[in-house]
This record gives sequence, structure tokens and C-alpha cells, in this order.
Amino acid sequence: MRSRSAGGGALRYLAAAAVLLCLLPGAPLGGTDPAVVTLSILSKQIRLVGEGKLDGIGIALPHDAAVTDLLRGETVLGGELRLVSAGGEPLTAGRVVLLRNGSPAGEGFSILVQRPGGEMEVSFAGETRRYPLPAQIRSRGGGTEVIVTEEAARYAADSAAAEYGALGPHHGEAMKALTMLIYAKVIDPKTGRAHGDCDFCDLSHCQVYRGRTGAGTNPIRWWPLTGGYFFHARCGGKTMGCATFGGDVSGEGNALGDGDCTCVPVKCAAVGHKGPLCGGGEWSASLGEDELAAILFGGSASPPAMIRRYDRERMRVEVSSGDRTVSYPAEGFRLAVNRVRGWSFIASNNYSVTEETRTGRRIYTFRGRGLGHGVGLCQEGAKTLAGMGYSAVEILEHYFPGSQWRGAAAAESPTPYLSYVLFSLEDGSVEFMSYPRFAGRRVPPGSLFKVLVSIYLALHRPDLLERYRHVCTGAEEEGGLPACWYRRGHGEIAFREALSKSCNRYFASLCRQIDREEFARRINVLFLELGMQCRCPVPANDRDFAAMLCGTDFRMRISVEDIMILAGLLGTGGRSGGAIARVRQTIPQRHLALIREALMRNITEGTGSGEAHPFGPELNYRDLLGPVPAEDAVLRGVMWGKTATVVDGPVGDRSYGIFMGGFRGTGIVVLLSRGNGHLAAQWARRIMAARVLPHH
Repeated sequence: MRSRSAGGGALRYLAAAAVLLCLLPGAPLGGTDPAVVTLSILSKQIRLVGEGKLDGIGIALPHDAAVTDLLRGETVLGGELRLVSAGGEPLTAGRVVLLRNGSPAGEGFSILVQRPGGEMEVSFAGETRRYPLPAQIRSRGGGTEVIVTEEAARYAADSAAAEYGALGPHHGEAMKALTMLIYAKVIDPKTGRAHGDCDFCDLSHCQVYRGRTGAGTNPIRWWPLTGGYFFHARCGGKTMGCATFGGDVSGEGNALGDGDCTCVPVKCAAVGHKGPLCGGGEWSASLGEDELAAILFGGSASPPAMIRRYDRERMRVEVSSGDRTVSYPAEGFRLAVNRVRGWSFIASNNYSVTEETRTGRRIYTFRGRGLGHGVGLCQEGAKTLAGMGYSAVEILEHYFPGSQWRGAAAAESPTPYLSYVLFSLEDGSVEFMSYPRFAGRRVPPGSLFKVLVSIYLALHRPDLLERYRHVCTGAEEEGGLPACWYRRGHGEIAFREALSKSCNRYFASLCRQIDREEFARRINVLFLELGMQCRCPVPANDRDFAAMLCGTDFRMRISVEDIMILAGLLGTGGRSGGAIARVRQTIPQRHLALIREALMRNITEGTGSGEAHPFGPELNYRDLLGPVPAEDAVLRGVMWGKTATVVDGPVGDRSYGIFMGGFRGTGIVVLLSRGNGHLAAQWARRIMAARVLPHH
């Protein structure tokens, strides 16, 4: 039953006219808020309806949605809409009829559906989707359009979910990375409108979008300023640069819309992972010279086409036909061929071309890897990195080197580079983790290895723990010990000060006091007893052994979960049973107390002490500068921990700060990308002061 809105016809007409003005080209459906995006949806399905290949599209509306006929000035509440084929009847443009509650809407139509926070349910071919309101359904320019408006953050999350499909929690950071990338593209004023008065469509040449998926509930806290927002399914081992999109066939201008793209080729690889992150995806395709000529030069009468070369540096394909030679951008060539032969015929731009003659005609065979244009983020590679425990920020920075970051005012973290876990030192249960796979993230232990050396000394060489001293000059000893991080040197130093101040020279000098094979064997036994998954290799010589002991050999890797186990061993919480309790009982209590005292001194006078010193991006230290909060100062007498600074990242090209420590019954592990151990300790104290101290 129709229910007319209150007010006279003239008032309704003016209201409808005002709404119509907002829908003119250049005006977003939801206003001028940059956090709102307008979307042209269901274009493929509408085309299939017009061609008679799809029975129809049903649109169920909320009962209280205002449905306004903008051409007739009439508003009703709720109801059902359906787009069906016009068949042979020229009722509407685009051979599609709009039915309102079963009756044709007329030869031309423009229907606006509004309900704050509402959704409409769209059904076709056994599939049901939910789309946000407001929405406009209109016949225009010989076709039919459905346009909706959505919050940019929610659209980005739903679009990423549509691109990726279902992903488990271990791959969540890949989904988050793609969401952040799409969001950056959506809100970038340079992106422009791709579809007249709409920002994007729902097809893959923009981003795939299938309505609300349930993924768009979390706000975007950080997003990259990359100078290019491209992504693809699988690169095949190495991404492409912006030259892939190139210009027009004459080499001038920009035919494919790469905008201000600054994407550069990067290896789709990571330390500790064999082969490409997006392994597999091999393909091949063959094309005859006459087919190629018809596709690129038009008509069957064109002279046969010859591929002269595929220039992988310039990312251009040179093709000749008769006396004509044309240079195509790699993606332009791929799309031209695929429009005729199918969208996955030349599956990617990562290929080589071979030529052979069959029955008197040239045949070109393309053999390659990957899927898509190959520029920017590799979705399959991002999934692999997420499974390895990398954060969304690390994933984006891998594929977009030099990315800068912008954050919302209410960002959940003061820096996008910070990840951490809070856990119980009593039983190891997690109280907070930055993302689900963080515990599986593997890093070089760096100076955390000095803690393992300390435990070894307590168990097997108490003489060194109690009496050994070394003079640290800070400088590298020719043919021997590596330099200390403290170039001025620590002077004559014993164990307690060496651990609290993380003296490289002291721990490296132990290579002359300890048998390296026995050490590796004992450490591996300790790992097995504690249930840790890492393994200690046997150093090949004294130089390698010295580097291992002081934490400057970054070849060994340890997971955050293993670091949590190590912290549980050092914590003062009583464990009634289990591996940690059994190992702890084997360590002499006076030696364990000496190690704990050194780790407490790390916070008061060692590498984790003092005011924050700038290092790396300003985002990593900006909020740490200035007076130390009173709550933070309280922790300096009771908190313990150890810092480390390592070189890591997917291809081992950036610094990371690590902190492992605890306060009473709570442990913490911090990983600070593009930071150092000192700043990681500063963040650990701030986190503990804010999240743990108030409960004690």
C-alpha cells in the first residue's frame, strides 16, 4: 500500500528538485564530504538483463525508506523494485524496464531511495547482496544506472573483501593492507572521478565491489601516501614499474591513467621464504601473426604483424605490420589482445615471447608468471607476508618503498610502525596483541641473544658469570672482536653492567672462553626444553661466534612467541608446572636474580633508560619527547627488560627496535619498524603505564 508523504505537491516537487541538484555531475550523492564515495553498481548485471541473459534484478527496500520519483515529484515509503528486460518493447532506454511494486515506472525514470543508515537487498541469479542507501536508479544516456553512496572507509573494507574473497585471521593483515590502499585512493583528491558523476564502478578496472560484506566495521586509522595505488592478483616474483602503463601508441601522453604513479619494481620475496612470495601462476598463450594484425591494426586485410621485441626496461612492446612500426605500453598491448581473445589470455605482463613458424605463418608464444598488470601491491604476496606475521604497514612499505603515512586523529596507535603483545607471565595467555599473527612474526634476536648467553653462563659457566671482566674500548679489534654500539667504550666491565648496558664487546669476547659447538648444543637443548621453535646454528669460526654472542649476526631468527616464552622464564611470577617452571628450577637462584637485576638496570641506567632520543621517522618518537609522565617514571624502579636493534624486513633492508620485558605479572614484547631498541623500550614503558600500571 502506498503512503504519500505529508505536504502539498509543490513542496514535494521543490524537495525533489533540491535532491536532483545534488545528483548533477560533479556533486557527490552524499554531499561534499571527502569521506563519502559514490558508486555505480550492478552495471554488468544490468547489461545481462538488457541482453536477455539474466531474468531480472530484484531490489527489496526497507519498509520505512523514502522512495522519491524525481521526475514526477512523488514520494512513497518502502516497496519493491525490479529491473527486467524490455524485450522488444521500447519502453525505456537501455532495453531495461524498472518495475515498482510490479508496475512499469515509465519510459524514463529517476528514483531516489533514502533512509539514514539503511540498506537495500539486491537479488539476481540466486545471489543476494546488500547495498547502502541512499541509492538512485535512473535511465540515462541510453542506459540504466544504479548509484549508491557509502562511507569511504566502509567501501574500502568491502571492496578489499570482494577482491580477496574469504581470508582467515592469519591473512588479516593482507586484507587490512589492501583496505588501507583502496582508502588512500578513494580520498586522494588527485584520483578524480572515473565515471562521470560517480567516483568508481564495481568492476575490476576500478575495484571489485559486491556491496556490504560485514568487513567494513573498523575505521581506517592509518593510510599510505604512496604516489600510486595499484594492486594486482599475482606478480610472479617481481612487480613492475609505472612504465607498464606508459603512454599512447606514439609514446606521448598517458593513455592508461597512471596519474602521479611512483611505483617501482620490487622483489616479491622475503627472508626465510623459498622462492617468490606469490609462487606458481605459470601460464602460456599462442597467437598467430594474422590474428595479431587484425587485433592491433584492424581488418583481415592488414599485413601480418611481427613482434619485434618486448623491452622489459621500458615496458613496451614493439610491433610492425607492413611499413608501420608501433610501440605499445606493456599493459596497453595486453589489454588490446585480451579484449579480443579473453581477459586472461595474456595473463600478466611478466612474460617472454618466442617465435616459430608453422605451416608458413609465424606463431608467437607468450610464457609467463602471475596474473594482472603487475604494478604495486601483489595480493598473493601480501597474503604470504601476512601469514609470516608481517603487519599491514610492513606489507605496504615492502611494495611501496618510501611510503609516508597519514593517520586519523583518534588513531589506535600513535605510530603505524608499532606492534606489540601483552601477556601473562604466569601462564602465557595473551591479554592484547596488535594483530592475530604477530606472535608468529620471526625476527633476528639481536641483543636479546645476550639473555640466552646469560642463561647459558648461569647454567654451565657460573665462573664467567661471577668473575669474568673485559675492557671495552668501543673499537673493533683487528682480526677479532666486533666494535661495540657505544663507540666511546664501556671501559672495564663485568657481567651485570655488560647485560644492562648491552655491551657488544663483553659478550663477543666470550668467544675465547666458550667452546662454540658445545654452546650451540646447549642452547638448542634449552630451546627444546622450553618448547621454543628456533634453532641455534653452529658458528663456522670465532668471528661468527663473536657476532652471534653479541647479537650482531642477523641470520638466526626467533619468533615473537618464542620471545614470550623467554620472558616467562625470566619473570618473577610463580609457575606451578610446565616446561618453564622445570627449566627455571635448574637455574641457581642467585644467578637468576643477578640476570633479573641487570635487566631492571637496563630500564634505569642502560639502553632502555633516559629520555627518548630521536631515531628514524618522526612518527616513531614525536609523542615520546618532552617530560616523562609520572606513571612512566614509576615503572623505572620496578620494570625489567632488554632492548635490541636489528636489521630485518621482508628483504632485510630496514632497522627494527625490539623490547622484551615485564612488570609484575604482565610481560610485553614490542616491535618497532624503522626504530631502535631504545625507542622500543620507551614505547613499552608508555604502554605498560597506560594499560597495566592502573590495575596494580
